[in-house]
Amino acid sequence: MSGVLRFLNDYSNPNSIGSRMRAKRMKRIRDIIEEIVSEKGNAVILDVGGLLQYWMMLEKNLAEKCHLIILSDEPQESTFSDLADQFPGSVEFRHGDACDLSEYKDDEFDLVHSNSVVEHVGNYERKVQFSKETQRVGRYYYVQTPNLWFPVDPHYMLPIVHWLPAPYRFKRLTYKGLGPGNPPMHDYAKAAVYIEHTDLLDWEFFKHLFPDCEKHVEKVGPFKKSFIGIRKK
Repeated sequence: MSGVLRFLNDYSNPNSIGSRMRAKRMKRIRDIIEEIVSEKGNAVILDVGGLLQYWMMLEKNLAEKCHLIILSDEPQESTFSDLADQFPGSVEFRHGDACDLSEYKDDEFDLVHSNSVVEHVGNYERKVQFSKETQRVGRYYYVQTPNLWFPVDPHYMLPIVHWLPAPYRFKRLTYKGLGPGNPPMHDYAKAAVYIEHTDLLDWEFFKHLFPDCEKHVEKVGPFKKSFIGIRKK
């Protein structure tokens, strides 16, 4: 079972399900950027909560026409600096909250991108604010998020545990850990905050948050693994 679970999200293996899905996602993103570049010659992209490593998959001839801004509320400057010189286009890191983009104007960015971020921003009100800000500051946007009803949560890499009551998960993460990437925290408060900020969406919730986009479903066999929303203005 552990081998099957790792195969879902083993991005070091190009044949894994996770790697194949990521390649398909990048094709959709590439198509959006090509459309923007054909229109105005370059693309200004805001990636909320992302990593520069992800964008290294973009082909050089397209990446060099991009100005990429990585926005995160977590420090990552050291890793970012190591890769920044390798990105063919221009790139910068900014510290900020994706639920409050008030420093940016309406439609300031050609593309706002988020990959598995909205489930981490907090409660309902913050998720709504995240969606509003995404729609406001980007002419185009691309949002991807895992499906609550897929049997394996990508954060825990355990079957069905994300369907169990939150207090059980608080306790489990505090004393025993939750999956290979989440060892015991030995701090109930920290465990509770982590669980509350790993809050997956179902299809109805996703549609509610992002009503103005073209929606896609990624599947593994008969199961809906994740949702993608793409809006083009």
